[in-house]
Amino acid sequence: MESKTKILAGALVGILLLITLAKIINPPLADIASLEENEEQEVRIQGTVTKITEKPKVTFLEVHDASGKITVVLFEPADLAKNELIEVSGKVQVYKGKKELLAERIEKLSALAKE
Repeated sequence: MESKTKILAGALVGILLLITLAKIINPPLADIASLEENEEQEVRIQGTVTKITEKPKVTFLEVHDASGKITVVLFEPADLAKNELIEVSGKVQVYKGKKELLAERIEKLSALAKE
């Protein structure tokens, strides 16, 4: 009976650990407008790439969703095009008074049909 209790307690601890790790690894999905409240936090957004500016060591994406827009900063090359729907995970920061998202992970969700 005592070993069953230990097994059950271990399973519960494991489940709680997995839930905690899932929140850390995959931050909650946020609207771009709500990022004002998330400075220096890990977030995840979905939006459409509306502008791409490539520099030698950095790429800037302008990403829009229904609530607003944000500049996404990439320090690694990415094969992206305008009008692509993407999901970005990263850290919100303020640079020269403007909110930016430092991308840690980008996933293409689809390419929108050109209107």
